[in-house]
Amino acid sequence: MEEGYVLYILLASFATAYGNLLACGRSQPLVLTNSAGAIYSPGYETNQKYPPRTQCSYLIKAPVGKRIHLTFKDFELDVAEQCSGDRLSIHEGNTFRSPVRFVFCGDTAPRDIISFQNEILIVFQTDFMIQKKGFHLTYKTTTSQTVCNPGEGMCRNRKCTPASGRCNGIDECGDGSDEQQCPKVVVPPNPTCGVPKIAPVFNSVQERIIGGQEAKPGSWPWQVDLQIDPVNPSGHMCGGAILNSQWVITASHCFQPQPNKLAWRLHFGKHNKFTEDKTEVVRYVDRLVIYPDIPEATFLKTRQFNIRDDLTLLKLNAPLNFTDYIQPVCLPPKNKQLPVGTDCYSTGWGMTRGSGKTDALKQVKMTVLDPAVCAGPFMPFNPNTMLCMGVRKQGSGVCHGDSGGPLVCKYSDNKWYLTGLVSFGTDANYQSGLCAIGQSATSFNIC
Repeated sequence: MEEGYVLYILLASFATAYGNLLACGRSQPLVLTNSAGAIYSPGYETNQKYPPRTQCSYLIKAPVGKRIHLTFKDFELDVAEQCSGDRLSIHEGNTFRSPVRFVFCGDTAPRDIISFQNEILIVFQTDFMIQKKGFHLTYKTTTSQTVCNPGEGMCRNRKCTPASGRCNGIDECGDGSDEQQCPKVVVPPNPTCGVPKIAPVFNSVQERIIGGQEAKPGSWPWQVDLQIDPVNPSGHMCGGAILNSQWVITASHCFQPQPNKLAWRLHFGKHNKFTEDKTEVVRYVDRLVIYPDIPEATFLKTRQFNIRDDLTLLKLNAPLNFTDYIQPVCLPPKNKQLPVGTDCYSTGWGMTRGSGKTDALKQVKMTVLDPAVCAGPFMPFNPNTMLCMGVRKQGSGVCHGDSGGPLVCKYSDNKWYLTGLVSFGTDANYQSGLCAIGQSATSFNIC
């Protein structure tokens, strides 16, 4: 009996090693044609961390007319910007050039997935930095198009909710997909703008710079995190601001790399970039309005806009329900000019360039500068539509990832007003920390 048990262990170990050799070697991908099975990252079954600089791939093939159901039993990968380090990618198709439907990293197990067709390619890649536990997933063939049970509806984020809850005014999905395209849209009343329920905290030794000062969670409740939808959880690309329950404002240049509105995901009530906050909700883009009204189809084709009009409005797929952590910002009077020397605040999750961690929302004090300071480095400066913000201090400024983020100033009525949006910096290397070009929110009719 003991010999048989030892033989079984040896055979199982050999099968695992042989499978990893095929999946992670020169002959990859490992082709899987069974109706059900399991996939493990290298080292997982022996309680070892996955190796660095590794690529493994698995091609799951189901009979024509069937789909593939994936269930993640365990998931723990290192997390990085855009999942650019260790990541698990899922392609809809049988080659590495097939469309990428999902890219996962981090330590949150993804929800179940149903493929669109009968073949999917799973690719696991690691870098040389940090190794973790890895993943364990199971697969099975199915004829179902949903991961949910009868009587349930599947949300866009693959969460299952009671079908009877659709269009009831309650966001049970957490992404509004059960409240979109309803016969009657329930729009909650707007609360008082520009007055956070949780007051911001300002350090007397304010870090003005790339790292900035970590914001108190919920103290900038109009902050929006724009993410690329296939990447989860670190798809952060730009910031934005809440105008009301259905509209968000951001910078047009954020959409040049990916002009398709269906590829974007908007996060509200968020503080930590790489993990999901309990206060967080998600929405998608229903309508993209490139200022001054460039048609979506035109922008999708040309990706062209005027950098001097770097504003875009986003209509959400479903109205937001306001909370202490999700509130609108105020819009200032049109053509209001702020005097040079006025202090305002910019918020975002931009890169720190070694000056601090980037996974928490940061706030940075910015000062209104004379337009002459910003004129010239890239283009003629238009003081009617652009703002010159920043400080003459090495290492200061607004980094990539803060694009489209709100620049807010507190007026005499003690409300915060959206004065501008971060557009671009005048010092790409962040050595002089000269300034940031902000798109003025006071020069346009945006509501």
